Amino acid sequence: MSEFSAELEEILALTASPNVDGNRTLAYSKLLCLQGRSSDNPSSIRALGESCGSILPHLVSDIPADDEEIAALALKCLGFMIYHPMIVAVIPGNVAGEVLASIAEVARTTKMKLVCNLGMWCISMQQLDEEAIRGHFQLLVMAVVHAIDNPFGSLSTTFEAFQAVIKLVEQTDQMMRESSDLWLPPTYRRLLSDDKRARDMAVRCLLKIKPTVIPPTLMLFKAVRIDLKDSLLLKMKEMIKDGYKVQAVQAWGWLIRLLGNYATKDRHVFNDMLKVLESAFLDSDPQVQIASQVAWQGLVEAVIPPLLTGKEKDMGKQTPDREKFTLDVGESRINGLLRILKLIMTPIVGIVSSQCNLAVRSACFDTWSILLHKLHTLVNHQAIRTVVLKPVFEVVFRKKEENVGNGSWDLCLDMLDHSMLPPEGRRTTLASDNVILDSLEHVTFSRSTWRQYPMKLLPFVILSSISTLKSLKC
Repeated sequence: MSEFSAELEEILALTASPNVDGNRTLAYSKLLCLQGRSSDNPSSIRALGESCGSILPHLVSDIPADDEEIAALALKCLGFMIYHPMIVAVIPGNVAGEVLASIAEVARTTKMKLVCNLGMWCISMQQLDEEAIRGHFQLLVMAVVHAIDNPFGSLSTTFEAFQAVIKLVEQTDQMMRESSDLWLPPTYRRLLSDDKRARDMAVRCLLKIKPTVIPPTLMLFKAVRIDLKDSLLLKMKEMIKDGYKVQAVQAWGWLIRLLGNYATKDRHVFNDMLKVLESAFLDSDPQVQIASQVAWQGLVEAVIPPLLTGKEKDMGKQTPDREKFTLDVGESRINGLLRILKLIMTPIVGIVSSQCNLAVRSACFDTWSILLHKLHTLVNHQAIRTVVLKPVFEVVFRKKEENVGNGSWDLCLDMLDHSMLPPEGRRTTLASDNVILDSLEHVTFSRSTWRQYPMKLLPFVILSSISTLKSLKC
């Protein structure tokens, strides 16, 4: 420990002296080595923490240095000090905020790519408390936006900026959501980049932050709508024309989610979006068709928000033969929902009715199951189940010979089966009604679909469906 203390004293002396003959470079190089050696030594970390008051001002003053080596070393040393919990704990709150603000300002204004990279790296690694971030939030957002679309054209800088976005979302979830119209556009625009690496980075970032930004705020919807009108719709059409159909369709799925339930408010943009996907649905390439179904799930998520949340609403008395239940949703809302449901079901019924690739059919049933799950108890409403359940059942069970072989028959039975209680009564209950006439040796789809997206089917709906199966069988 005496050797460590001696080295630390030497570093403090070097940082306090004028920067001549490479003193500052030597000091920060030594400090970086010392930090690496002490990372798993509590007593050494405590000593570094005690020296913060002396070292931090020098590091902060040197990160804007014109000398790239000094600036980079200072940022690396700062990154360690605002990351390690034992050191962070002894940094006063106002000092921590000033450090973070200085890093953000340097990242935003520097002319050096390495310094911008390291600035974003520091922001993505820091373990400072929320107060330190809140006090300089706007500056942090400006720095991140600058780094995503950095003037160096550097993907490594963009990557570090995305990591910083993810970190800030973890620490200030609500503030990041409220300001998403400022920092998210440069992120989702990367979905339509010509560079696969940029697209992949954007997707990974969006997957991490999805719970925060979806459903979108009104301001984010407006930002996405403007981008679509100005350039993104045209860009998607160009990508499809140039053969990048899967990539364009994947971007479509994210963009429709980011439009959210506001999507139908602008009929012109919404119709243009639908036209982009229409060609993909009709494409002969199964990969494009599968991507289209996954994108269509984005529409389901966007326009069918949770209607009943938290504890289940009182459904009233239920009997097998009568629809004695109540839904806390007005008829006007039901009518509006029916219009969008008919639109969503059109390609689903079309694929179920066609002789298509098995993987495409599986993706189609995944989309259908997500729709039924999102509808929650509304799936039991007579008008709604007429739109979302009846057409599929009629197509599948009228042509048993065709649909047993392609898996549709068994998947529909599994759906009804999984909705019945108790679990041990599943399959045997349906079998006792003579609905299943042969063994299930042709199942080609995962039975986990209905476990992943459970439905709120009431008993009378299940019994009604079973009666339908019997009538179709006859």
